[in-house]
Amino acid sequence: GWTFLIWGSLHGFYLVINNAWRWLVYSKLGYKSIEKNILYIGVCGLITFIVVIVSWVVFRADNFTAAASMLQSMFMLNSDFETSIMTAVIEKPHKAFYNLTALLLVIWLLPNTQQITGAGIGGHYKLATHKIIAWKPSIVWLAIIAVMLIWALSRISEVSQFLYYQF
Repeated sequence: GWTFLIWGSLHGFYLVINNAWRWLVYSKLGYKSIEKNILYIGVCGLITFIVVIVSWVVFRADNFTAAASMLQSMFMLNSDFETSIMTAVIEKPHKAFYNLTALLLVIWLLPNTQQITGAGIGGHYKLATHKIIAWKPSIVWLAIIAVMLIWALSRISEVSQFLYYQF
């Protein structure tokens, strides 16, 4: 339970920082147009990405020691490079670069389900404009969902610990 409490507190802290930043930059300093700057958007997205990943580590860890150990490994603050991902990066840096680039392109450029379906709180997301990804009941979407269903059902017998059992 304590890691869950810290995880929630981190998210609250991040919201306070976000709201204070938006108030300072947009309202107080008057830089409203910076919202459309691609570099600003990228930096804000990267910061959000990193703090969310840090929060997930705390959320999923069994205790604070495990969370600290994982975070030290992620940010290369421990001396155990043999078991870290950095070994693979050092041995084959080009392969690591290509893999990381491909994964980041998927994360940053492909639409999420909210964008595909046009759902969201208060209609926040517009329906995807590209016909190939916009949700429209069709044989193609039926096939995609059927494949995902078959895959999910094929894995249903695998034992997986219920994430929230401790709460």
